[in-house]
Amino acid sequence: MRLSHFERFAPRCPICAARQTEPHDIAGAPRLLLIERLATHGAGDTAHVVHGVLRCADRACQAEFPIIDGIPFILASVRELIAASSAAILLRDDVPARLVSLVTDCAGPGSWLDRAGLYAGSYAADHYGSGEADGVPVAACGNASIDPAGWTPGSAASVLDRLLALAGDHGLAMGDALDAGCATGGVSLALAQRRPQALVLGIDTNPSMLRVAHGVLRTGVARFVLRTEGISYEPRVARLSAEAVEAMARVDAWCCDALALPVTRGTFTTCVALHTLDSVAAPGGLLMELARVTRPGGRVMIASPFDWSPAVTSIDQWLGGHSQAASHGARGDRVLAQLLTGPDDPATHPGLAALRVIARDDVAWRVRLHARAMTTYTTHCVACEVVDVSREA
Repeated sequence: MRLSHFERFAPRCPICAARQTEPHDIAGAPRLLLIERLATHGAGDTAHVVHGVLRCADRACQAEFPIIDGIPFILASVRELIAASSAAILLRDDVPARLVSLVTDCAGPGSWLDRAGLYAGSYAADHYGSGEADGVPVAACGNASIDPAGWTPGSAASVLDRLLALAGDHGLAMGDALDAGCATGGVSLALAQRRPQALVLGIDTNPSMLRVAHGVLRTGVARFVLRTEGISYEPRVARLSAEAVEAMARVDAWCCDALALPVTRGTFTTCVALHTLDSVAAPGGLLMELARVTRPGGRVMIASPFDWSPAVTSIDQWLGGHSQAASHGARGDRVLAQLLTGPDDPATHPGLAALRVIARDDVAWRVRLHARAMTTYTTHCVACEVVDVSREA
């Protein structure tokens, strides 16, 4: 956790915020205090607290939130998340790759270790490139190419660039930015390179991906594993460009709930959410929360392939994907357009009135699966301006 970001964004206690009578304004929630610095990296404002403890300033609450491997866990369900992810959070990084391979074999397909390697590796390869073998290759695929034919990294950055083009220039473009669903941090870094005066905060709830992001932010080097075939993975290392290294001092990544961000109204001037809308329990709630934390005149940018999973989002919350007889024809882009041009029930989605669509488009998003396969999504991009609805009332 960078001290510069902690001081600038002044996180509030998410447990106290959840008790607020006005759920969309957490200004009354107490701040979190940094009470212990157990290990640090670097010096000055950009120093990292690698291990430490945050505590709610309210003596009646006193809730504590750990900082582990640079990741501050700032969410109301902190105990539940850590209980469910303790293996990933405490995963050792000093075990030889050959032994990790054996453990993965024992855990088997679909295990948390298999899923963590697949998802973190797919995002990291897109964000930083496949890099080179980290040590002696352990996979059977240690051959000329570890990537499928036709796949190239940088797909997420291309989606970001399209969103920024759709959003256009505006007076607040150089202000601080949020990357909601930052994964392994590459889009946050790309956003910092395109916003040279801004602090950029990435948030996610996946500790395995955040560990990769924080390794990058401390060292300028991405270390991850890439799936070759089945449950066979190869350790890789990719080094940042000089431009990205210069930008990384302005980037941090926190473990936070995108539906209940621990920052006050209007904290950011730019918010992006790439492939996050279909990865949360309440897509409408995500839109409202991004509108809340974005200053009037700022931009909210969404990209989603509407690839819903009932394990994450109940079908009644999907934007499209069901009810084909309805006027939207089960198309997610049409349902999203209806929400953003005037919700049927403003009381259900009160924050959506602040989002005014500027432009939209569809672009390709390619995801590496393993050495012989990738998948291509047509992701829907929408750029919105945040307006002050209180002035229009």
